[in-house]
Amino acid sequence: MLPHGGTDTRVWREVVELGASLDALAPVRGTRTEADVAVLWDWHSWWAQNLAWHPSEDHDARERADTFYEVLYDRHLTVDFAQHPSRPTLSRHLLVVVPALYLR
Repeated sequence: MLPHGGTDTRVWREVVELGASLDALAPVRGTRTEADVAVLWDWHSWWAQNLAWHPSEDHDARERADTFYEVLYDRHLTVDFAQHPSRPTLSRHLLVVVPALYLR
């Protein structure tokens, strides 16, 4: 930060405060959180369900995925969104949720 207005400005103080906050995160740098649940999202399926000949007027894939995510979040479960069912990393999750999958 180049303090054009000097070190006695609001912007300077905010930048210094941000730097201190980021420095406090050093102990968690490089750590990973493994999600408990994977919600499967398939773009081709979503697209197909929005075509004129989709399976049901009452079914909205995005709404279903949002609802599942909200329920899982409320139960304090970590969630990954995974693409396409052939993704090999699904086996590391305790649960895989498939809210809407239009078979092709």
